[in-house]
Amino acid sequence: MKIAEIFHNLKEKDADNLRELEADIKSGKRPTVFNAGWTSRGHSWSDLENLGYAVSHSERGSSPTEMVSWWEYTGPEPITLKTSGREQPEVIQSGYQTQKHTKDYG
Repeated sequence: MKIAEIFHNLKEKDADNLRELEADIKSGKRPTVFNAGWTSRGHSWSDLENLGYAVSHSERGSSPTEMVSWWEYTGPEPITLKTSGREQPEVIQSGYQTQKHTKDYG
């Protein structure tokens, strides 16, 4: 199998996973999504963003080298959000926003 075929198959698998996530959300199954921009363990905010169900926000911080960022869930039905360090996942609704995180790039 050629490298190009391998990457094509991975892309198809990713598309299938996103379609499955979208179907689970629309049917009200409250699928689990990890509170991370990306993860290899399951779905994350970037997957929701690819479906049009999340928005990544950012703004300048208190100094010119700081950026503040956070996610907002905009999907049609609730999902379950799993956050590292929390014992229990939480069910979130459309409009939910994560805590804001500040990063200094100076």
